[in-house]
Amino acid sequence: MTVLSGTSRKKGKSLIQRIWDFRVIYLMLLPTVLYFALFKCRAVWGMSLAFYDYFPRKANVFAGWKYFNQVFSSPTFGTIILNTVKINLMRTLLCWFFPVAFAIMQHEVTHRLFRKTVQVISYLPHFLSWVVIFGIWNSALQYGGLLNNLYDLFGVEYKNLMLRSNTIVGVIGASSLWRNIGWDSIIYLAAILAIDTTLFDAATVDGASRWQIIRHVILPSLVPTMATILILNCGFILDAGVDQILVFQNTAVQSAIEVLDTYVYRVGLLQGSYSFASAAGLFKSAVGLVFVVLARWGSRKLTGTSTV
Repeated sequence: MTVLSGTSRKKGKSLIQRIWDFRVIYLMLLPTVLYFALFKCRAVWGMSLAFYDYFPRKANVFAGWKYFNQVFSSPTFGTIILNTVKINLMRTLLCWFFPVAFAIMQHEVTHRLFRKTVQVISYLPHFLSWVVIFGIWNSALQYGGLLNNLYDLFGVEYKNLMLRSNTIVGVIGASSLWRNIGWDSIIYLAAILAIDTTLFDAATVDGASRWQIIRHVILPSLVPTMATILILNCGFILDAGVDQILVFQNTAVQSAIEVLDTYVYRVGLLQGSYSFASAAGLFKSAVGLVFVVLARWGSRKLTGTSTV
């Protein structure tokens, strides 16, 4: 009776009282809340510019769907959307599958020093800017670089992959994977370490091999984490990463990797069409929201529960 009455009193507390009881946790959450309030929620109000003619020195004039019509009727819009989806889908799948495999391989390594060394080396590229990463990859792939020397060793003619429209997308995907595979594997490695050790013991007693343990114990335990990461990534289906694309762009491959973000940057900032750029940005946000809702619905249908 005492426990029940204590539980009832706890449930009967007001929101302010519950926040005060967990004030330390909410205080730790405060920087994240402020970040989203200032840079995400506050920015939503600025998207209203998509419905107005912008004038820097006088009041804006309501324009309705004028700029949305301009976005959708642009002759290059279809190609840009296709490039954006293609690049982001490739990067999402690469940075979703390979970190899982890399985390499992780290878990299977028994030599502690070797495992820690591999982890540290794989984490380092995540802290490099895309400008530095571009310099590294450009040095390796340009004429006279590492890959060129390997081609010469086998007597094969080399063509710079950074200057070919049919290979630059693969270079972007590979460089993105190289930068993120170690860092993204952390969450999966943590999920593996959280698995009940009795499951491993029971599988070993039953005579399961290491591959069978990975297949029937580790992978099923990683499904909720993998589904959550995939759902979160669906919200960025049209976010191909303007910082990476800008540094990898050149006149020879610009048409192949011109994405929505770089298009908004060129038209909105360089040409001063702020309302047009806001309309394109609002369209990207709306599509991302739709994909998150659809991915959440699909996860609930497949697994029976919603992971997010």
